[in-house]
Amino acid sequence: MPLQGRRLAAGVALTRRLSGLKEIVRPYYLKWLYFRLKEANCPRPFVDCWKYPSVRVESSTERLKLSDPEHQDVVFLPMADWHACIQRSQHLASTFASMGHRCFFLNPNLGREFPQTYFGSERVLVSTIEPRVHELHVHLLREPVFHHRLLRPEENRRIVQAVEDLLRAAGSSRPTLVVSFPLWTEVAVELRERMGCRIVYDCHDLLQGFGNISNDLIEAEGHLLASSDLVVFSAQWLMEQTMAQHPLTSARTALVRNAVNHRDFAAAVARAPRARDGAAKTVGYVGALSSWFDTEAMRRAALTHPEWRFVLIGFVGSEKLDELRDIPNVQFHGEVPHSELPSHLARMDVAVIPFLKSPLTMATNPIKLYEYFACGLPVVSTRLPEVEGFPDLAYCFDTPEEFVLQLERAMREDDALLRARRIGVAQRESWVARCAQLNAAIHELDATPVDDSFLAPRAELLKGD
Repeated sequence: MPLQGRRLAAGVALTRRLSGLKEIVRPYYLKWLYFRLKEANCPRPFVDCWKYPSVRVESSTERLKLSDPEHQDVVFLPMADWHACIQRSQHLASTFASMGHRCFFLNPNLGREFPQTYFGSERVLVSTIEPRVHELHVHLLREPVFHHRLLRPEENRRIVQAVEDLLRAAGSSRPTLVVSFPLWTEVAVELRERMGCRIVYDCHDLLQGFGNISNDLIEAEGHLLASSDLVVFSAQWLMEQTMAQHPLTSARTALVRNAVNHRDFAAAVARAPRARDGAAKTVGYVGALSSWFDTEAMRRAALTHPEWRFVLIGFVGSEKLDELRDIPNVQFHGEVPHSELPSHLARMDVAVIPFLKSPLTMATNPIKLYEYFACGLPVVSTRLPEVEGFPDLAYCFDTPEEFVLQLERAMREDDALLRARRIGVAQRESWVARCAQLNAAIHELDATPVDDSFLAPRAELLKGD
């Protein structure tokens, strides 16, 4: 090997060793020092998850057996923490549970959420966070950040054993695995081999559109697509792009878009539009405020209409948003519990989805669109494929200048029929309807024999280091 190549290889090896050392030290540094310095240093989900009493799996048999044998159990291997921002997986799990299914939700933090480290040992706990929804906590020694790297074989084995122990304690037979992230592929494949589970890949985001997901995880998506019995997409554009890159998925796919529980927004629907005692007209946004947020469009609108209020609700994850903090009529409200969203939306006149166009946003089917519709609100959005499916109910824009013009049109809207049509969309596009659609697609698999010819070589990955 040439000298330059040897130096490069040595540099890569050193980087890996340093990364491994950092991972070993990090749990102790965080829990023994950083989190104790200031309460705000500890992420809220790491605290909130322990508000639900937890027990060891072997002690949980009685509470877990509260199930309806007519409904299949569902195991969620998610992309996000249940206790962070409410997203698709939480909605699906809650809705399946309300329909009589028993759901098991793996906490993806893999030990980082535990209040203390366990040197030389691991912990597995289970808690009930909603009726028929049980959360599994698996502590791994290194407490890996789940979007930083693939799991090691021994870590996969540990998770497989924990999930299997939980399902055995619950008396669960052949549950469905809903996998939302490639990290869990080997876990899902091994559970299918052991328990006869069906694997459903719920593909609801374009992974390469995020900046914090490691390349090895993005590359592993192909393995998950090929290993799944059913691949579900949340958006048409996302489905087409993924299928073009991985044509083997085309024979077993379904389009299951996002939705809303419209009854949660009954209070906002009851509010008469434009009847708030002369209060300033309000433009509102709900959701993550990150790199994909069109700061320039929002700035242009706020400066053009200083008489309006612009209320931004959500976690700020990008310094770009600081450009708006010096504008008096722009208000940052921070994160709010999902249960409080209706009261905030009830005070808005127009709701917005101002995203910069990118593959990530083109692939999205915004949950907030359905939540806005549930309140009957006019919506001004970047011209995204999934929003363009409602041409008469949303005002689309391409430039900051057009954003202002469309906001002005939406503010002038005074049409009870349009309001009723938006509410009607929300009533039709419900999470109950989505779960029924997904359930039907899963039941169709029961008539199809499992092709397990590819399982043996992949299962070997779990058996050795």
